[in-house]
Amino acid sequence: MPEQSLLNGHIQFDPHTGTLSVSFPHAEGTHEPWTALRGARAIVHYRLDDTPHRLELTGPGVGFGLGENLVTFSHHDDQLGLDWSWISEGSVLETWLEVSNLSDTPVALDRLDVLHLTGTASIDLPGPIADWRVYLNGWQSWAPSGVRRVGDGPFPAPGHEEYRLKNLPHGDGLRSEWVTVRVRHRKARRMHSAGFRSA
Repeated sequence: MPEQSLLNGHIQFDPHTGTLSVSFPHAEGTHEPWTALRGARAIVHYRLDDTPHRLELTGPGVGFGLGENLVTFSHHDDQLGLDWSWISEGSVLETWLEVSNLSDTPVALDRLDVLHLTGTASIDLPGPIADWRVYLNGWQSWAPSGVRRVGDGPFPAPGHEEYRLKNLPHGDGLRSEWVTVRVRHRKARRMHSAGFRSA
């Protein structure tokens, strides 16, 4: 499958590398397209009989299906099927990842990377990254919630193991079950939001 430009040019997918870029018609104040994400990948990490595996949307066998304002990229190995879907509604793009077990053998899912990005060149949102605000909803009802400035890092955490297990089960960093990043360039007229709703 050659590189594809889909959803009115919003999505460019390269099946050889399994990477996807997200563009919008034009950047603020210009007539040039604005590429907000570059080189995004979807990955599922899983274990079969305690042996780690990963499945990505790369190489031979990657397929895609199109519907009205919808595209789904698909790939599978002997154990799992992976579907990465994108829907376009005006200037809003939504994505989700679906994993299905294709065998009768139980599989332990370790992690789903819905938007795996590498390096700061992968994302182009206005303003300095340190000024972005991230809403963290907490992991449990007793975990801290609120908005954190990226430059300030995650909420301070006591150093004892019990707190870390209850409140930081996915590790350190700006992580949440519902993340929204809202940024506004000082000269921009529009607010940009990026995030996810569930994990």
